[in-house]
Amino acid sequence: MTPGIPRPIGVTMPHPGPFTIGVEIWRTVSGVSMMSRVLLPPMLAAAVLCGTCPAAAADADAAYAARGNEPGWSLEIAPDRITLVMDYGAARITVPRPAEETVPGGRRYEAITEAHRLHVAIETRTCADTMTGIPYPDHVTVTVDGRELAGCGGDPEELLRGRPWTVREVGGSAVAGSMPPTLAFADGGRLSGTTGCNAYGAAYAVRGEGVSIGPVASTRRACPPDLLRLEAAFLSILEAPARYELPDDGTLVIHGADGRTIVAARE
Repeated sequence: MTPGIPRPIGVTMPHPGPFTIGVEIWRTVSGVSMMSRVLLPPMLAAAVLCGTCPAAAADADAAYAARGNEPGWSLEIAPDRITLVMDYGAARITVPRPAEETVPGGRRYEAITEAHRLHVAIETRTCADTMTGIPYPDHVTVTVDGRELAGCGGDPEELLRGRPWTVREVGGSAVAGSMPPTLAFADGGRLSGTTGCNAYGAAYAVRGEGVSIGPVASTRRACPPDLLRLEAAFLSILEAPARYELPDDGTLVIHGADGRTIVAARE
C-alpha cells in the first residue's frame, strides 16, 4: 500500500423492518474516510470491531485452582502435584498428584503420604464465592488430615463463554422488539454482540470482585429513537460494570456501578 493513502475498513449492516439503513466504519492511515463497503451480518461486524481488542493471555498448561474463605485457603492441582495453602498462607502442604477418579457430577482425588491424607472432591455446579460473590463452575470440598474446607473452583469465565446471551431487561425495563441486545463472551477475553441497533466489540476480564469491560467500539448507524435510547442505556451499564451474578434461573445479571442492571438469558 502506498504510504499516506487511506486504507478503509467498511461494514454495512441492513436493519430489518420498514426501513433499511446502512452504516460504514473506516480505519485509515491518514484519518480520511473512504466509501468502500463490505456487507456483513451484525455478529460478524461485531467480530470485525473486536479484531483489535486486547486479548487476555491464554495459558494452555494452567493448573486447576480452587479457593475458600474463613479461614482463607487455596488449592492448585498441577499435572504432577497438588498444593494446598491454608490459614491465609500460614500452612502449606504439597503431595504428588494421584489418579483422578470420575464420579457422578464431578471428580475426586485421594492422596495419602506418610505425613498427610488429602481428599479433594470437585462437584460440577455453580458456586458463588462467599467473599466476592463471583460465580465459579465448581463446588470444591477439601479434607486434609480430618479437617474439612469448602469453597469454589474452576475458571469463572467458563460460565460466561459458550452460547450468546440475549438481553431481556436493561435498567429495570423489559426489552421489546425482534432485535434485542446480545452478549457473546469468547476465548481470549473478547466480548461482542449487538446493542439492538449497532454491533459492538470490547475486551473483558474477570478479576477482583467482578468483571471489567471496555473500551467498547461500536458501529454508528442511524436507528429509531427508541432503539437509540436502549443502546445508550445498555452501553452505559456495560462500560461500567460493578459485578455480575448467575442466579439459579439461568440468567446473567450484570450490575452497573450506578445500581442499574442488564439481565440476559442464553439464546
